[in-house]
Order: sequence, then structure tokens, then C-alpha cells
Amino acid sequence: MNTMKSVYNKLFKEETTELASHKIDLGIVEDIAAASQKAIQISNSLFDAVDKADNMQIELNKLQAEYQKQVDAVKKLYPTAEKYQQAEDKLYEKAVAAAKNLGLSERDIKGWADFSKNGISVNSAINAANKYMS
Repeated sequence: MNTMKSVYNKLFKEETTELASHKIDLGIVEDIAAASQKAIQISNSLFDAVDKADNMQIELNKLQAEYQKQVDAVKKLYPTAEKYQQAEDKLYEKAVAAAKNLGLSERDIKGWADFSKNGISVNSAINAANKYMS
């Protein structure tokens, strides 16, 4: 009977080992499947982020080109505005002197309000454009 018990124990032990081995193999298969799914998720997320960054870079380049066109337009218009302002300053001085000679205020000159307001506008535009002139 001891022999039978020893054979039974041996068989039981081998089955346990076989089952344990099968369990380990099954665990590895599950780990591989999970790792494969995680790899897909990570690569998809990374590709998505790269695509978005690439698209944003394209848009940024377009915006940069458009920005540069606008800066170039400012630089092109700026000298015209400065020349106008210089001419306006001379006209302002003439108008003030002429009005004074007549005993009037420059505000009494027809169109003075618009002239003054628009001159201030040009001056404001020049001040705003100064940051692009360096």
C-alpha cells in the first residue's frame, strides 16, 4: 500500500507541477496580450499627438508667414505716415499762425476739428507701429 501511496503522491505532484506550469504559461500569455494592447494604445496616442503637433506646426508656419506680411506692410506704410505727420505739423503751425493773425482761434477754422482728430489718429497709429520698426 505504501507503494501505491507513493505512486499516487508522485502522480499528484506531477499533475500539480503540470498545472502550475500551465498556469504560468497562461499568465505569460495574458501578460503578453495585455502588453500588446498597451503598446497599441501608447502608439496610437503618440501618433495622434504627433499628427496634431504636425498640423499645428503647419498652421503656425502659415500664421508666421501672414504675420511677417503684416509686419512688412507696417514697415512699408510707416514712412508715409511719418511724412504725413511732419507735413501736418507744418500745416498746424501755419493754421495756428494764420488764425492768430486774424485774431481767431485755430478751432474757428472750417474743418479744424476733423483735421485735428485725424492728425491725432495718425499719431496714434505711428505710436502703435513703433514696436515693429526695430
